Amino acid sequence: MRNTYLVFSFVFFPLLASAQIKSPVINVEEGYRSSFGVGVSYGINFDRDADFWGFAMDYSTLLGRRFAFISSLSFDQETETISQTNLKIVNTFTLVVGFSYLITDRLTVTTGLGKGFLDDGNDIKKLQFTNGDLGTGLVFGYVFPDLFKNNRYVLSFSTSFEYNISQSEYTNSYDLGVGYSF
Repeated sequence: MRNTYLVFSFVFFPLLASAQIKSPVINVEEGYRSSFGVGVSYGINFDRDADFWGFAMDYSTLLGRRFAFISSLSFDQETETISQTNLKIVNTFTLVVGFSYLITDRLTVTTGLGKGFLDDGNDIKKLQFTNGDLGTGLVFGYVFPDLFKNNRYVLSFSTSFEYNISQSEYTNSYDLGVGYSF
């Protein structure tokens, strides 16, 4: 069985909530040092009646054998229930940078910072550049090795516990992604 190393991106915090999307794995045993990936996530806000979903594109590269640098661009849509007939929906784009530590060949822990920069949480509901929220958190990830015939592709799952520094809010999300190592 080939060893694969999981590298997750960090938590992204959009304007009103947060959504963490994972970063892809890198198959170090095969000599790969970097990866591109895509992922989807779903999460809840502990401080308000709100949930969110999102997707991301990310890049990861190893810094030695057990550490990795992560960067990501994500889209996130939060739906907050104001009343039974009133929902507030905000779409946000976020940039993320972070670092992962590979605990084992399949298990990682990641932390970093996310900053929202484009959202439609305004009166006219159009995307505009903003000084969005800043957030951080802790991500635990696991890789499912050898699911694809080509060892460059790997499936990963993660869960994150996040803190939106700007809004003083806590969230949790679950994430699934695919990465391509090179």
